[in-house]
Amino acid sequence: RQSEGSARIEMTLTLDSPLIGMMNMVFSNPAGVDGELIQYDAHKALLKKSADRLELQILLDGKHLWDVKASRLSEEELFAIVDQKAVDRVAAALAE
Repeated sequence: RQSEGSARIEMTLTLDSPLIGMMNMVFSNPAGVDGELIQYDAHKALLKKSADRLELQILLDGKHLWDVKASRLSEEELFAIVDQKAVDRVAAALAE
């Protein structure tokens, strides 16, 4: 059980889903996007913020979606966990 003040992070990978095609369009045309676009070398991401929650959606190789939801973490803490090295490792594992 989690204490009330503790941080929480949840990660989900969606592979080759038709939904990802729609995400590709969002990342290609950011007009009206609710969030901040982030670039991880060849991979694009969208950061959405609310009061005590962050959601980072990373489009890997244009065909996989890595969704990271964090509660009670700062942006700096989130980006320390999901840094370029982590993105590269996940993308490489999916490419095998």
